[in-house]
Amino acid sequence: MRFLYFICVFISISIYSQDIYLTGKVSDSIKNPLEYANVLAIPQIQNAEVKFAITNKNGFYELALDKHQTYKITVSYLGYKPQTITLTTTDQNITKNFILLENPDQLDEVTLNYTPPISVKKDTITYKVDAFTSGEERKLREVLKKLPGVEVDREGNVKVQGKKVTKVLVEDKTFFTGNSKLAVNNIPADAVDKVEVLDNYSEVAMLKGLEDSDDMAMNIKLREDKKKFVFGDVEAGGGIKKRYVIHPNLFYYSPKTNVNFIGDLNNIGIKSFTFRDYLEFEGGISKLLRDASGYFSLIKDDFAQYLNNQDFRENTNQFGALNIRQSMSNSTDISGYIIASNSKTQTETNTLNSYQNISTPFLEERMVTNSLDNFFTIGKITLEYNPSYEEDLTYNTFLKTTNSANNGLINTVSPNQDNRIQTISDIISFNLKQNISYSRKLSKDHTATLEASYNFQNDTPITEWLTNRQILQGLFPWKTTLCLIFCK
Repeated sequence: MRFLYFICVFISISIYSQDIYLTGKVSDSIKNPLEYANVLAIPQIQNAEVKFAITNKNGFYELALDKHQTYKITVSYLGYKPQTITLTTTDQNITKNFILLENPDQLDEVTLNYTPPISVKKDTITYKVDAFTSGEERKLREVLKKLPGVEVDREGNVKVQGKKVTKVLVEDKTFFTGNSKLAVNNIPADAVDKVEVLDNYSEVAMLKGLEDSDDMAMNIKLREDKKKFVFGDVEAGGGIKKRYVIHPNLFYYSPKTNVNFIGDLNNIGIKSFTFRDYLEFEGGISKLLRDASGYFSLIKDDFAQYLNNQDFRENTNQFGALNIRQSMSNSTDISGYIIASNSKTQTETNTLNSYQNISTPFLEERMVTNSLDNFFTIGKITLEYNPSYEEDLTYNTFLKTTNSANNGLINTVSPNQDNRIQTISDIISFNLKQNISYSRKLSKDHTATLEASYNFQNDTPITEWLTNRQILQGLFPWKTTLCLIFCK
């Protein structure tokens, strides 16, 4: 038993110890630490993952490398001569310090044809895509998976250095609503030149650094010959029992005009618009969490309850989304989107209850059915005016209308009685939000921001209950009396 235990422990250690760590410090000739120095480990074998690290404020770095592999380690820092060594790993961790020397060459004019694969400037990381791809990639998601420190899950959510990307830009402009899934799963790989990762992102540039932000943005830089193009795909399928799915994704991009269309028709139970998408269109989870009451009210509303429902017998979805962005001038942009969805859902639950802990045991059959018809429209128009770095004006109008109809039936059958309760509800909701924000940098140390918002909401719920038996019978002592009511 001891021997088997030892073998199991040894196997566990070997499984979870596939990497060794290369650590060290990067400093200059007088031993001052160099912060934000790039440490790049390029494996000598093909199709192996490139490793990348950035030094902290003390000049320290850490790289997780594969055992028994040969790497080309390059350390670079702006204004200093890069240093490159060849390193072969073993099964032990390695410590290696680097001392970079200043570049003494002083030329009147220098033409550089070399672009580093990764560059770091404060809180911005820039990846040169060609250095990590083979040219066989089809979509942006396949490119991102090959970038060091970047992770992409199956749905298209992106993390960089363990931090989630909350907004996606193309050429510094918001792509659709900024949702990473739309960009990652649709932008063609051959159109991407560089990928910039912006930490502590703020939509208003002058406010960056004045407030803490957990947002991380990813900015896609396009190739020069791809500044104006059309891309997308259309998915169509059919099957037994008249099943079908039609899903077009069409995009047009130019420096001044962006047009995006997404559609989805299916009766296979796939929801085109999820609750996570709903949160993104309401401002994102990070913004909603700042207003806890608004976040919880959003979760409890009827529309959110419908989106979270995943249990159904039959489901038909019709969905369409159109987004347009137009640059009116160098300082003025206007954008807007409209989303419409119609969904019809049939649910059914059958339950058999056995009551045994009574004098006369019996069985009760219960069937609950619901027929839901949900229609909603979401629209938003945004005007952005940025005449200079010191001034920013943003105005947006958000409109949401929903019409939810539900016909539910609860039928209970037991030896003693038969109960039938039918619920008919029709909920019409209208929500209008308007917001204007103006920011101005008054001086080097003073910045002023003025915000105003208007919110109008009108809900009209109508609910009817129909039953074959009296309700609350015997709970109130009703008496027959004669009442006279005089009205004036």
